[in-house]
Amino acid sequence: MKHSPATPRKRVVVAMTMVVLAIALFPSASLAQPATALRRGRPVLFHGLLNSRRDFFIDVPRNTRLLVFELSGGAGDADIYAGRNRPVALGAWAFRSRRPNNNEQIRIVNPSRGRWFVRIHGFAAFNNATLVARYDGRPRGAGLMTLAARTAPVLLEGLLARRSRSSDDDDADDDDPHTRRTRPARAAENRPLDRLRTVTLNNGALVKNLRGPGGGMTFYKITVPANVPWLRIATSRGKGNCLLLVRRDGLPTIGNADHSAGEPGTTQRVFITKPAAGVYYARLLADPTFSGVSIVASYPVTRAARPARTAAPSDEGARVTPLDNGVRKTGISGRRGSKKYFMVYCPDDLERLTVRTRGGSGTVGVLIRRNALPTVKTYDSRSRLTGTDHTLILRDNLKAGAYFVMLYGGTDFREVSLLVEGRPDEYGAAD
Repeated sequence: MKHSPATPRKRVVVAMTMVVLAIALFPSASLAQPATALRRGRPVLFHGLLNSRRDFFIDVPRNTRLLVFELSGGAGDADIYAGRNRPVALGAWAFRSRRPNNNEQIRIVNPSRGRWFVRIHGFAAFNNATLVARYDGRPRGAGLMTLAARTAPVLLEGLLARRSRSSDDDDADDDDPHTRRTRPARAAENRPLDRLRTVTLNNGALVKNLRGPGGGMTFYKITVPANVPWLRIATSRGKGNCLLLVRRDGLPTIGNADHSAGEPGTTQRVFITKPAAGVYYARLLADPTFSGVSIVASYPVTRAARPARTAAPSDEGARVTPLDNGVRKTGISGRRGSKKYFMVYCPDDLERLTVRTRGGSGTVGVLIRRNALPTVKTYDSRSRLTGTDHTLILRDNLKAGAYFVMLYGGTDFREVSLLVEGRPDEYGAAD
């Protein structure tokens, strides 16, 4: 029996069939992407298909005590694998976490210095997952000369900083032996990438030409009165991918948002039926970038929705003033029963948080709460309602986030100063 030779057309069909079979059997090979650099403590939001893989890396310095890779949020099922100095593979890894969801964590104690890689593998399709890498450390076994060389510039900078401070700072800062150690870190904590900004949205008005990731963290807020039938916050236009997070009376994160929208692209919408009165904060997260995006928040203005004496919170109670870590705010005044809100964003876990009020006249109380506005009944810590000089110190398991401070007027008060100082865990020493 004679076999006719394969024609060029048949060869093309066979080749295409083999390519399709290869993609079906080994889909991860077609979905691979170059490794992406991670920044310490900076979350990365992304999606993936079945058997997809995403590679990331982070450079870990010497004397690091703990390195953590953490995956969380979203839906589906992804696993993480980690190793040092070369990209990991499913058959060649040093650490892994394989739980039946997106909540994965790898903790590496005393990791070696160098480049650490982490691979996200889609055990099933997943979306809106967030990966973050953190590490902390302090010098171990440093000799006397090494310790002196590291300490001298810090002490000198601290002395110069104290000499240049105003007189109202002296008695507040010098009573804390750790203050000098935290000052050199402020330049890094307050660099533009760590700054927090709030933008007020007017009902129905577009804010245009947004891009991310930007040079800091930007939140958009709108004050909603009582008796509103619905609230709509939406993004549109532009290009790229973004995630929309919304929270009432607090800054939204992946873990605490009241509402979120994460469709592919830049068109996102959060629709809230019968929203409670308060200040709603919105945040856009890049996945991995977006540009030219517009955001709008709107609600219908009806006779029932107009501010009433017993409905919406007062303008004063809804206004939050962002503060820089370790920078004193002066000239705070208010009437009896008034509430002044302030907020400091700390991008790293803290060893301790110190809140001080000094000077002025009258009576104020100080209340602190993480990631939400404090009230007279709900708070993490509070002072007594006597005078204006208060010091509150929080320790133990202080996570990164936004720390809100409320000054409550027991009587009329004038010219009070406020200092909020968070000391990152890596800079601290045992008390």
